Amino acid sequence: MKKYPRIAELTKQYLEGNLEKLTIEYDKHDTFIIKVLYEDPYDFKFDYDIELNSKKRDFSFLGHHSMSVLHRINLDRDKQFEHALTNYLFSTI
Repeated sequence: MKKYPRIAELTKQYLEGNLEKLTIEYDKHDTFIIKVLYEDPYDFKFDYDIELNSKKRDFSFLGHHSMSVLHRINLDRDKQFEHALTNYLFSTI
C-alpha cells in the first residue's frame, strides 16, 4: 500500500502479508483503535486490532483473526509486530 509504506513494510516483515487496509478510529480523547487488514500469499485475509493510548504511550492487543465468509478464527498475537507498529505510530504522533 503506497500510502502507508512503513506500515506495509512491517506487515510484510512480521506477518508475511500485504497490507490491504489500515483503519484508525478515535475511540476516546487519547485512545485510538488501529485495524490492520492484510492478505497472505495464498489470498487469505486477516485482521489485527490494537488499541493505542497516546497519553500513556501504551497499547493493548485486541485481536488477530482470519477473515473468511463462513468463519472468524482467532489467531495468536505477534508481539514483535505489535511493538514495531506501535513504536512507529508513537513516533508519528
